[in-house]
Amino acid sequence: MTTPLTLITTLARAGALGRAWAMFRVGGYGGRNDDAGILAVKGRLLKDQGLNAKGEERIALLRQSADAYRAADALSPAPWLLINVATLTCLAGDGDAAASLAGEVLNRLDEAGEALSETPFFRHATRAEAALLCGNKNSAAGALECAVAADPSGWGDRASTLRQLGLILAAQGDRTDWLDRWRPPRSLHFAGHMAVSDMQPHPRQADIADWLTRENVGFGYGALAAGADILIAEAVLARGAELHVVLPAALEAFRAQSVTPYGAGWSARFDACLKQAKSVRIAARVAGPYEPLATALAAELAMGAALLNARQMESEAIQLLIVDGGPGPYGGGAGTARDGASWTASSERQHRVILPRETGIAPSNGKQEGLATRALSALVRLDIEGFSTLDEADMARFIESALGVWLNGDAGGIAQSDGLHWIWERDTARAALDLARDALAQAPPDGLVATLSLHYGLVHRIGAVTAGAPLVALERVAHRALAGTLTASGDFTTILALEPDRGAWRAEFVGDFVRPDGTPERLFAIQTLNA
Repeated sequence: MTTPLTLITTLARAGALGRAWAMFRVGGYGGRNDDAGILAVKGRLLKDQGLNAKGEERIALLRQSADAYRAADALSPAPWLLINVATLTCLAGDGDAAASLAGEVLNRLDEAGEALSETPFFRHATRAEAALLCGNKNSAAGALECAVAADPSGWGDRASTLRQLGLILAAQGDRTDWLDRWRPPRSLHFAGHMAVSDMQPHPRQADIADWLTRENVGFGYGALAAGADILIAEAVLARGAELHVVLPAALEAFRAQSVTPYGAGWSARFDACLKQAKSVRIAARVAGPYEPLATALAAELAMGAALLNARQMESEAIQLLIVDGGPGPYGGGAGTARDGASWTASSERQHRVILPRETGIAPSNGKQEGLATRALSALVRLDIEGFSTLDEADMARFIESALGVWLNGDAGGIAQSDGLHWIWERDTARAALDLARDALAQAPPDGLVATLSLHYGLVHRIGAVTAGAPLVALERVAHRALAGTLTASGDFTTILALEPDRGAWRAEFVGDFVRPDGTPERLFAIQTLNA
C-alpha cells in the first residue's frame, strides 16, 4: 500500500525527517518528477533538512529544495510554489535571483486578483513576503496590514507569516523589530494571594485593567481561587481576551477548598468566570484532602501554557502577580513566591501589584495535607514496532544490542515493563526529553522502529511501583504516537515550556487523545534542536 503524502508531511512536521525520507523512498516517490504534489513534499523535506543544517550543507540543501519547488511550479504553476522558490533562493544566499522570482510572484498575484483560489489572508501574506524579498519594506508592511485586517484573529497563520518574514530579514541582515506591531497579543500567567476583599468593583481592578491594555494581553492563564485569581480573571475577560483556567483539582473539590469558604460573593464570581472561560483544564483529579503537589502542578501547567502559547504565536509571555507587600519580592504567600521564582527562572517579564491583605484566610489554615505516596513525575515510554514479531534468534540479538543499551547505563528508573514496552521516570520534563532523545538515537536493527511517548503528572509511588492515571494517559499517548518520533502529551509539552532552554526543542501539534477522565488533550511531536 502506497504511503500517503500527508503522513510523510506530518512526520516531517514532527521532526522525524529520517523516517519521512524513508517512507518517501519506500512509497516510490523518490524518482518521480511528473507530479507537482510529490515534488512539493520533496521540497518540504529538503527545506526542513536544510534549515536544520549549517554552512555549505545548509546552502546546498536549500538550493535543492528550491529546485524541487521550481519543478513542481513548472508542472502546476501556483504562487505558493513560486514564493517558496524565491524565499529558499534568498535563504541560500542569492538575493538578486530571489528578488527576480518574487517579482514574478507579484505579477501572478496581480493577474489572478481575487480569482486566486486562496484565502484573502494568504494572498496578502504572499504579497508581503514577495515585497520583502524585493527589498520593499513599505509595500511588505502594507500587505501585512491587509492580511491582518482580512483575518484579525487568525493567530496561527499570522505567526507562521511572521516567522517566515523573520527568516528573510535574518538572511538580508536586517532588523525584525518593525514586525512587532503585528505580533499576536501577549499571553499572561496570573496568580496572587487570596486575602482580597470581594467588593465590586475593587479599587485596584481599574489599575489592573489599564496594565493589561498597555501590555496588549490577549490570553490569560491561571486558576480561579477566591481573591487575586478572580480579580485578574475578570479584568482579562472584561477586555475581551481569552481566559484559560487551570485548576489543581476536580471542579467541585476546588470550589469547596478555594472558593466557597470565602463567601457567596466569590462563589458567584467564580461561576461567572468559569462560564466565560475559553478552556478549563484539570491538572489532577484529586478530591478530599488538599494536595499541595496538585496545586504546584496546576501552577506549572498555567505558566507553561502561557509560555507555549506565546512561542507558537511568535509573541511574548508575561506574568502578573498580586502580592501582599510583606518581606521579600513576593510577600508572605508561599504559593505566590513559588510561582514568581519559577517564572523569573524562565527569563520572562514579570509585573507585581502590591495589595495588602484585606481579609483573613483562616479556612486555608485548616487544610489537611495530601497523600505521602504522591509525586510529580515525567514519564517516558519506549515502544518498538515489530518487536513481538521477531523470531527467538533475532529477538536475542536485538535484546543484546540496542535494547541492552537502553536498559543499562544511566537509563535506570524503570517504572514498568511487560517485555514489549518500557517506561522510565525522571524528575523533570527536560531530563525525560534528554532520555527519550538518546533512546531514539539508538537505531533498532532489522528495520524495527522505536517510538518514544512522554507524559507528566501526579503519580502514586508505593515502594518500587509507580501507578496512577498518568500511566494510563501515557499508554493512550503511545497508541496515538507517530512511529519513529518523540510524541508528548499537552501536559508534558506545557511543563517542558517552563525550562529555560526553550530554544533547544520545537513542538508541533499533531492531533488529540482522550485522557483517562474522558477529557481531550493535545498531542505534540517534539524535535530536539542543536543536540
